[in-house]
Amino acid sequence: MKHIIKFRWLVGAAWLIAALCLFIFAPDLQQLVQEKGQMSAPEDSPSVQASKLLDKMNPNSAKDNASAVLVFHEKNGISKSEKDSVGKAIEILKSKKRSARCLGHSRFSG
Repeated sequence: MKHIIKFRWLVGAAWLIAALCLFIFAPDLQQLVQEKGQMSAPEDSPSVQASKLLDKMNPNSAKDNASAVLVFHEKNGISKSEKDSVGKAIEILKSKKRSARCLGHSRFSG
């Protein structure tokens, strides 16, 4: 630590030189996208699967405010008690949706 404090200007200059070199020699990202195409997530990634579920459940999603899918997954299957917990969570969400409608909020409407 003493060496860093003693040579702080040298360390700062090294960081500045490194940043300038990276800035100068960095590839043109726009050109890379044009040549290789836009990168996207693999088909089996959770975000792509969630997007497909949203589109499947609500084809008019651009018009609606629905923007979430809850997925409950267990590698060895979901037990009875876990299914009951999921059911309770769904009921809580439904009751919040009804109470939000009663209050005139559109946050939970859909």
